[in-house]
Amino acid sequence: MHGSRWSQLSRLAPVSVITLASSACFVLGANRPGSAALLAQQAVAIVVLAASGAVLWTRAGSRGDDEGSERGVWRALAAAVFVAAVGATAQAALDWARFPIGADQFAVRSAVFGASTLVACPLLYQALIRWNRARGLVGDPDDWLNGLSAVFALAAIVNLVLWHGGGALADLPWWVVQGSVFRLGVTFVLLGTTVTVSFIAGLHRDARIWGIGAALAVILGSEVAALRDVGAVSPDRPLLLGWVAAAALLAWCTVLSPTRVRPRPATARATAVGAVVVLLASVAVLIIHGEGLARSPGAHGHGYLVHAPNVLAALAVLGITVRLVHLIRDMALLAQTRQEARTDALTGVANRRALMARLTESGDRGGPLSLLVIDLDRFKDVNDRYGHPTGDALLRSAATRFAAVVPAGGLLARLGSDEFAVLLPGDAATAEGVAAALSDEARAIADIAGHPVRTSVSIGLAAGAPDLDGEELLRRADAAMFLAKSGGGGGVSRYDSEIDRADRDRGTRVEELRAALDLGRPDPGEQFVIYYQPQVDVRSLAVTGVEALVRWQHPGLGLLAPGEFIDLVEKYGLMPELTARVLGEAAAQAARWQADGVPLRMSVNISTSFLTHPELLPLLDTVLASTALDPALLVLEVTETTLMADAVRGLEAAHAIAARGVGLSIDDYGTGYSSLAYLNDLPATELKLDQSFVSRLVVDDRTAAIVAATIELAHRLGLRSIAEGVEDDATLAVLETLGCDECQGYLHSRPRPIASLEPWLRARRALLARRGVLGASATGEFQLPREPPAPRTGR
Repeated sequence: MHGSRWSQLSRLAPVSVITLASSACFVLGANRPGSAALLAQQAVAIVVLAASGAVLWTRAGSRGDDEGSERGVWRALAAAVFVAAVGATAQAALDWARFPIGADQFAVRSAVFGASTLVACPLLYQALIRWNRARGLVGDPDDWLNGLSAVFALAAIVNLVLWHGGGALADLPWWVVQGSVFRLGVTFVLLGTTVTVSFIAGLHRDARIWGIGAALAVILGSEVAALRDVGAVSPDRPLLLGWVAAAALLAWCTVLSPTRVRPRPATARATAVGAVVVLLASVAVLIIHGEGLARSPGAHGHGYLVHAPNVLAALAVLGITVRLVHLIRDMALLAQTRQEARTDALTGVANRRALMARLTESGDRGGPLSLLVIDLDRFKDVNDRYGHPTGDALLRSAATRFAAVVPAGGLLARLGSDEFAVLLPGDAATAEGVAAALSDEARAIADIAGHPVRTSVSIGLAAGAPDLDGEELLRRADAAMFLAKSGGGGGVSRYDSEIDRADRDRGTRVEELRAALDLGRPDPGEQFVIYYQPQVDVRSLAVTGVEALVRWQHPGLGLLAPGEFIDLVEKYGLMPELTARVLGEAAAQAARWQADGVPLRMSVNISTSFLTHPELLPLLDTVLASTALDPALLVLEVTETTLMADAVRGLEAAHAIAARGVGLSIDDYGTGYSSLAYLNDLPATELKLDQSFVSRLVVDDRTAAIVAATIELAHRLGLRSIAEGVEDDATLAVLETLGCDECQGYLHSRPRPIASLEPWLRARRALLARRGVLGASATGEFQLPREPPAPRTGR
């Protein structure tokens, strides 16, 4: 609080002193050079100008205003005031030295300070430019040709007024009069620029711009007074006093707090309007002056004033004409750039940016609207087979054909790669007709650059709605296109909100899976839990092993079975992370049982994509080394489909697994397409009968025969046979009769988390121990605990 007050006082004190000193300048003074009062007035004026420049320069060094973004503004203002101070000092030196007053000497002495102020004007203009850059986004007013033309036009107007006024100043040196005229013109342009910039850039809410405008207005008034008294003994006195007052006003601007301004987009409108105004004013001077000379030829013989209006107006017209030529060229380039920015370079049709702009315009106008998104089927095959030049030629041909069937008012655009879009006014029925025509045109393409090409298109259609923005309409049409493509391509699909919702939910689920499987998180495994289903000896009912089955404890949806997310894990390449999680935890659990003296075989499923993945064997080695698990207690389960997906590499992976002493189980046997010869080459240790056979074992003799043959085949090959999905005593009894080794199913236990499984295992061991004979059948007088029937929810 105290520091803020001290800072405010430190700013107010200098400008207050400057204000008092500038006021003294208007009290002091005389009209005769060399008088004591005049010398005092000049001394005070020089001090005020120098002090004001110092205050402005100090302001430039502050760290306010967005970390000094306005530093250049205050430095330019300070430089302008310092130049005026130098001019005032030179003028005073001539007076203090009692420079003799004569005609030419008077003109020289009178023009000294005026010349310095003329030099200061470009610095003031530079300050306005820098302020515009710091606080606004309007077109840069740094247009010297436009400003110079405006000065010429104003000078022409003033000379025309002087000429019509009788030419009293014609006897004075022309450079004295024209110097005053040009200073007047420059100051007027500066004031006009200040007003223009303040309103176009939205700076009029900042009080400091008004302070600068007031300072320029004071200078303009003093220039008018100086021009009126240009023939007097001391015509520079009003100009000096004007600059002193203006310097004090500029110093006060440093005390005012800045106002934050929201930048506005750039525009060339103000520049064009200004150029036209200058051109019209110059032409008007030429016409008026010409008519005056024509009405009274020879009546106005006032030296250079006769020709000055015409010459200056002509210069203004020349400058503004050049500026307009540049402006027209810039506008043409801008139009060309905008056209190129909205045109696809390869096909010449509109691009995505143009489509989005038209969508916005159409949405604002209202009315029915439809959007088609078109994808060329098998475009990648064309690129791969014939090369990218042929693919580009195909895109150009397709664009030409599509454009021919797009009705008036529609827009064809290329979204990228092999995707196009057609925006149509009208309802979905109209769009369906256009979609059919587009499909016919695509099928008509038969030859591209001498290569036979057969192509079709997948088209998605979405209809607009009053509350639907362009991005959402495009997303819906895109979703419909993917639906058409998923059906094999070559069709048209309309947007379906239910399917789209399911797709979006699937996308959300994938992102949630990625986050849950992120191994870099502090506790990445908290959402994935392992359930274990016991595998039981068919005769003794002793537990011989367990199968590890993963579940996803979703934060919002609860516990999800594998069937609800495994396909997404497989499709989006997340299986290495999930397998590493499950295999590591399952092996660690089996190692703990091994250490407790109760070894149980642990079975873990391996997906189709991961059996031949380069990370599988290193992962297996890491898990075995880190857990010290006996490899014989670990079994990897693979399906027939997994093995046949890449038979050669699958067989190599199987032999590498077997070489490490790890068991290999053929899961869901009988549902795939493997051959007996392949089964003979596979180093498997276990064959699992799929539940689709086991569930019909009691009621279907043909199924019973297949199961019996499969069990016999497994034993002949030295494999352990396991039946899945055993849910009743009758099925268990038949399996025992057929010689099946082990089974698993709801009859014994559903999959359990480890906290529930271990008490179940202890209870079963206790019952078997009390029975005393581990080989007793479960169908006799001794009944073991059974799980109540429950619907299956996946593995």
